[in-house]
Amino acid sequence: MGFERVMIERFGGSEEVKVVTVDRMPEPGPGEVRVRVLRSGVSFTDVMIRKGMYPELKGKPPLTLGYDMVGVVEALGAGVETLKEGDLVADMTVVGGHSQYLCRREESLVPVPEGVDATEASALVLPYVTAYQMFNWLAKVEKGGSILVHGGGGAVGRALLELGKIFTTTMFATDRRRNLASIKALGATAIDCEKEDFVEVIGKKTENGVDAVFDAVSFDNFKRSFRCVKPGGALVAYGFLENVLGKGQSLDVLQGFLTVKLWHLLPNKKHAYFYSIGKFRRKAPDLFKQDLTILLHLLKENKIKPIVDSVIPMAGVADAHKRIENGDVKGKIIVKCNER
Repeated sequence: MGFERVMIERFGGSEEVKVVTVDRMPEPGPGEVRVRVLRSGVSFTDVMIRKGMYPELKGKPPLTLGYDMVGVVEALGAGVETLKEGDLVADMTVVGGHSQYLCRREESLVPVPEGVDATEASALVLPYVTAYQMFNWLAKVEKGGSILVHGGGGAVGRALLELGKIFTTTMFATDRRRNLASIKALGATAIDCEKEDFVEVIGKKTENGVDAVFDAVSFDNFKRSFRCVKPGGALVAYGFLENVLGKGQSLDVLQGFLTVKLWHLLPNKKHAYFYSIGKFRRKAPDLFKQDLTILLHLLKENKIKPIVDSVIPMAGVADAHKRIENGDVKGKIIVKCNER
């Protein structure tokens, strides 16, 4: 019995993304389960992986794309104790999620609560865990605190604003005009990044800055964001969107990462962190599972609501990459790998 997955044979443009048929079904080894994948999210991180620009990826093509997935446990390997056939589970795969079937270690899988939609659960994994961990474990925003979110209309930006709303935080968010209405609907002060200077806005609307700034735009933007952080607050950087897309000044990512680390050591009473979900998970795998579990239950309770842009077949992944690079996405694009 064969199955399909979305692969690249070499790093490059979206034309490298192909649907490939595999002849042999994967068989779970000891401590593994085979998952029939239902849904898998497409993200900007997948674009970086396709281009060969994702520092967390150590392997080389050929490889299967797909940073996360939600699916049903179909077969158990020897020694599996906590899962059973038919369980709905979620995982952050980094690569491999865009596949109809795959095998994963039992300990890496997180049960999805009964009644939670697989599409929404898939839309939650990467952006909401990223937001939750930055908000709680790095910035440590307290109830009643204040935040500035860049790209508030994006997947991670929206997740940060939803969490801020839950924790009654004063919120500011930048984005382009078309996303400002959704930012305002979440209770944030919207800043038009094409017409307004966010440093000036924060200077006028706060006494001495905000408790935390979340920034994945560019190294140049990080420098301006750091000016908006009040003493005792934190800048949390988590990507170089404009630099990767070639829209900002060229920058060695390692240089930018090290500079943010240096800012953390300056005697100005401000903190600066660079967040990587992969490194955070490797350092604290149990915390990752705990955080994803909390978020899945918040989803079940309708306290958070991921926005799904579209649900596409595997053959649509290449076009999804193009849309993401063009900024033509509202919410998360989800790949339908199998029916329920």
